[in-house]
Amino acid sequence: MKPIHALGTLFDRLYSDRNVARLERATMVAACTGFFVHLALIALSRHVPEAPAIVQGVGTSYFGAIYTPFSFILFYEVLMLVKVLPQSITTAIGKQFEILSLVTVRNVFKDIAELGDIEGWTDQPEALRVLLYDMGGAVAMFALVACFYHMRRKGRAIGGADRLSSFIALKKSIGVLLTALFVVMASVSLIGWAMAEIRGAGSPDVPGVDLDLIFFPDFFKVMIFTDVLLLIASFAITNSYRYVFRNAGFVISTILLRVSITAPTYYDLGAALIGMVFGITILAGFNYTTYVESRQSRQDGDEVE
Repeated sequence: MKPIHALGTLFDRLYSDRNVARLERATMVAACTGFFVHLALIALSRHVPEAPAIVQGVGTSYFGAIYTPFSFILFYEVLMLVKVLPQSITTAIGKQFEILSLVTVRNVFKDIAELGDIEGWTDQPEALRVLLYDMGGAVAMFALVACFYHMRRKGRAIGGADRLSSFIALKKSIGVLLTALFVVMASVSLIGWAMAEIRGAGSPDVPGVDLDLIFFPDFFKVMIFTDVLLLIASFAITNSYRYVFRNAGFVISTILLRVSITAPTYYDLGAALIGMVFGITILAGFNYTTYVESRQSRQDGDEVE
């Protein structure tokens, strides 16, 4: 168990208040820098006809620049998911819901950029329909995330103090490994995207890279297996039916979130919303069974007295 506790100590250092504050500042600087650089490239693409093909590939809609800072903010939220992982499985699932809702908001800005200048929006009814669909999905997700957190309860600690401490240390060690994995995945995705853009610059035969398929499909796939691992590890704390069923239900929610990332338009938000509603329903059932068992325990105690 020593390596696990050593990783747990490393986790506490990585996600100390000071380091989280530094990460916040770095994210803000990166988001602002990326935003202005993207704006400058779009200006070059619009006003310099002889600009390199890779510059012209950024598009001509200034709205497209909004997509860039959101990408940095989303990666920050991924690391914050890792930070809250040791707190509770419910909190981590809620954070996954938040991340997917922000991905959907980012897609709204992507839709706006693809529509181009506002004056021509009405000439593209299908693209406008997709935009409105994504906007509606984003609002629905925001409401579902609020509902999920409203229903979340802080339950009493389960299991003995030693077993609970070991479980938390295990989750922290998983968090350290996830941090390293996500940084590597994000770096590889960024390099792969840049190389694909360079190869495809000025070549109409080379299809562009769909930014929605960079990093986040793999991220949710990793979270599926992480949730399963936590489900198995939770047996060391409790084998209570309601906890097992809740954690298994959360795994299903994560699978649906992963499906939504690569599903075709109109099916993507449907899968995401079903996944969120399923998770909320599971949480509602868990809360109810917890209340019933707690009430029954009090009644049994009164009868004994």
